[in-house]
Amino acid sequence: MLNGAAAIKILIAVTLGILGIYGAVTHGVANEYTLSSMLPKFDLNSLSYISVILFNCLGFEVVCTFAGDMENPKKQIPQSIIAGGLVIAAIYIFMAFGIGVAIPSDQISTSTGLVASVQILTGSTRGVIVIAVAIGFLLTLFWKYDFLVIGSKQCGRLFR
Repeated sequence: MLNGAAAIKILIAVTLGILGIYGAVTHGVANEYTLSSMLPKFDLNSLSYISVILFNCLGFEVVCTFAGDMENPKKQIPQSIIAGGLVIAAIYIFMAFGIGVAIPSDQISTSTGLVASVQILTGSTRGVIVIAVAIGFLLTLFWKYDFLVIGSKQCGRLFR
């Protein structure tokens, strides 16, 4: 179930990135893409996004739970964490590009940016892609929290 949620999340990110490339080529971009515009700014507005950034980076260290299944965990765990971190970063950067093509950075909402950018890039508020992304996103949330409840129950930390 959790692997299904991860696959859907990757599919959403790749879809948004591809839509971003299409939108950039056909309609231009909503933001300026220069080195200075892509570097983080350490003001109060930028710092408000730290919780979103941290939430998106959680989980890649879970590879440590597979140490018993590895031939050489001392070597493979650091490699897995680095590889996982790079893959996750690449996927999120690609998705962020798609959002940045669609919505000016001063108008991006942490709660509606994903669906709003798909709507803008597809030119539809209720198209097949918009509905698929919205439902896929909801499924990933439900599956993730369902997994947490099941895991907590199995560990004896919930429902005693």
